[in-house]
Amino acid sequence: MVHEPMSPVTIHYILAVAIAAASVGCALHYQPPAADEPHALVKVRRVYLDRPGPNVREEVTLNGEIVVARNVGSEFVQAPAIQAVRVHPAPIQWRASSHFYHTVTTTERRPHTVTERYACGTSSVGGRSQTRYCTRSKTEYRTETVTRQVSDGSCERVASLQPRVGGVYLLSYSFTGPDVCSLLCMEQHPRGDGTFDSLPCPPAPTRGAD
Repeated sequence: MVHEPMSPVTIHYILAVAIAAASVGCALHYQPPAADEPHALVKVRRVYLDRPGPNVREEVTLNGEIVVARNVGSEFVQAPAIQAVRVHPAPIQWRASSHFYHTVTTTERRPHTVTERYACGTSSVGGRSQTRYCTRSKTEYRTETVTRQVSDGSCERVASLQPRVGGVYLLSYSFTGPDVCSLLCMEQHPRGDGTFDSLPCPPAPTRGAD
């Protein structure tokens, strides 16, 4: 159910990483229903009981569409975070994940193909002898500065939900350590004193079910 100055090579590498990150940013972001449309409310809560690396990428998706996505220093997830999201009254699969990492910088010799021009004979033009030139490719090695991400631990969980119009739900992701996390969904029924009775969320029906 609930289941020291940078070289041009370094600059070019960072630009390539930025372009790759931008391509992730092109993923579909969730568009909630308007306040006057039929909807339920889901409070998405994230709690980190361990932070095994200096940086963290965290993501929460709803049916594959991004609700939360950020890449920050792990100090920014020290306190619990919560946000309310309006959702359509239709089957939902939630997915929450976090990946802690650090970076290492090394130098490497990498091959590059270059084209060079060389004399490859003579030719006669108007009775005069001229040197003929050709081109060829060759491999040269250059020392480059490369920065890589090294994993310090990650975890991912999924949970399903069949929300009802007007329903209020708490989706709680808790990261305890690498490969140890939970994603729990509770339906909140308000009491008259401002508190809630919490019950497990009704799961979304499986495909093929009547």
